Amino acid sequence: MPDSRETETQQARELHLLRDERDREVDAQGAGKAGRAVLWASQLLAVLCIWQGDPAWAALLALTFVFAAAKFFHRFAADREGPPLLLGLAAAAVAVGLAVWFFLHSRPAWLTVGRLVELAILYNALCAAAAAAFLGLTLGAFWLKYKLGRMDGDKWEAYFSQMPTTGMLGRLGALLALGLAAAAALGYFVFRWRGFACPGRLTAAFLLLGLLRLPKKLADRQDELVAKLLQFKSASFAPKPEEK
Repeated sequence: MPDSRETETQQARELHLLRDERDREVDAQGAGKAGRAVLWASQLLAVLCIWQGDPAWAALLALTFVFAAAKFFHRFAADREGPPLLLGLAAAAVAVGLAVWFFLHSRPAWLTVGRLVELAILYNALCAAAAAAFLGLTLGAFWLKYKLGRMDGDKWEAYFSQMPTTGMLGRLGALLALGLAAAAALGYFVFRWRGFACPGRLTAAFLLLGLLRLPKKLADRQDELVAKLLQFKSASFAPKPEEK
């Protein structure tokens, strides 16, 4: 199959799995528009919360100042001028103040600063558990394939060379989601053991945040991952030297 590697690479480009400068520019423009849309939505919801007397207005309004702080800090990083840095620090201070005010006026009785720190530690520990579960599931999938398919070197080579790159990425995404679900299930019992109120809601929040971050994680490493997969598959496409 002399043209298989070129075909795979071309398909990856057509599906924007291998991104060029235009793809990066489109992604950057889309991220900017998405950020502005979230900003307007948070401001509208803040107004509605003020109207109803809900303290959530402070948390929603804090997003406006987080947006402004990020923008000023980015400008400072690009130009190294003092005013953007000062404006960024001021916006960040307002955002922190609003977040603290919201925490003090809306937190349940059991949610103390110590509990928040413990919750953050558990969240990071569960993220590490999800990564470990993903690794274990990946190795287990290969082991199961090896046992059921009686795989040898030639069969592995044929398996990887015939599978589309999109198929490999889909399988990796599914294993990541399963690893996250396994960590979330563990988290439910950990939250109950540590005496957190509403462990089911905390588990659902961890799972939802993880699933929402999953596409971002894949997108951040997309170019590198696809390039490695294509490089790995190119070894299968390469003709073998003839045995003497």
